Amino acid sequence: IAARALRDKERQVSIKRQLDEQKQAALLARLERRRVERLEINERKAKIAEERLYHAWQSRSEALQQAEEAFHVKHAKQEERLRALLESKSEEIERRKRKAESKRAAIHEIHETQLDVEEEKKRQIEKKHEERARAAEDAEKVKLTRFVSASHERLGAQHLARAIHEI
Repeated sequence: IAARALRDKERQVSIKRQLDEQKQAALLARLERRRVERLEINERKAKIAEERLYHAWQSRSEALQQAEEAFHVKHAKQEERLRALLESKSEEIERRKRKAESKRAAIHEIHETQLDVEEEKKRQIEKKHEERARAAEDAEKVKLTRFVSASHERLGAQHLARAIHEI
């Protein structure tokens, strides 16, 4: 009986040990599954984080590229506006120069015209003076001629009167 009880006891211990080993094996298997699941979850999380990081980097790169393009476009527009402004200023300066030159030419022509008019007036005045002087000379000559004629006529009349008187 004691040997039987001992065998039963050993069998119970053996069964209990087998149950404990099975429980422990099941527990270890469950822990291993959980560890594998955690590793898989962590890998998925890492992959998702990596994708998010890549997308964020890609978005940032695209935004940076768009900003650079916008800057270049804005810079090109500013250069174009500056070039147009400089060109318009140059044209304005050139237009002002031409306008000033035409004003100077007009003033010079007016001045020349005034000088020509004044010279013409002087010539006309001199001509009038010369004509008046000639007319005065001619009148003086006519007067002298008349005087001389009248003198000759008086002398002739006196000679005639003396000759008649002498006769």
